[in-house]
Amino acid sequence: MRRRSTGELEFLGRIDNQVKCAVIASSSAKLGRVLAQHESVRDAVVIVRKDQGDKHLAAYVVPREGKAPTANELREFLSERLPSQMVPSLFVVLEELPLSANGKIDRAALPAINGNQTAFSERCVLPQDKLELKLQRIWEKVLSLSPIGMDDNFLS
Repeated sequence: MRRRSTGELEFLGRIDNQVKCAVIASSSAKLGRVLAQHESVRDAVVIVRKDQGDKHLAAYVVPREGKAPTANELREFLSERLPSQMVPSLFVVLEELPLSANGKIDRAALPAINGNQTAFSERCVLPQDKLELKLQRIWEKVLSLSPIGMDDNFLS
């Protein structure tokens, strides 16, 4: 918030990283802490991404040494602990979360999710026929995400 020269107060936005999804509001730090409780996750952060005009929750995950959680495992884990609207639709694996000079997570430095960076899912189920191949290519283009498997779920 700041005061204009006219004396009016101007609201500039939140500074607490609160996430609003549907009618539920929660702290993105809380969502990351819940995700980090998974046995295969060392660290995690959840943010709202605005890609091609749509807002969605994206989780950036640092796995534990020798562990490789799948997106479906993480979705199931979170679904047991959070309302469905608060379960991220995309998961991205990172070796480390980017940190600012003061040691906090640098959300602005998190990589964008695009066709060159794969949000992980489990073993990608390949298209079985021409129709599934067409649908896969359409979804990859719409979501700017590749590869997309036949069993990937982006609606939960």
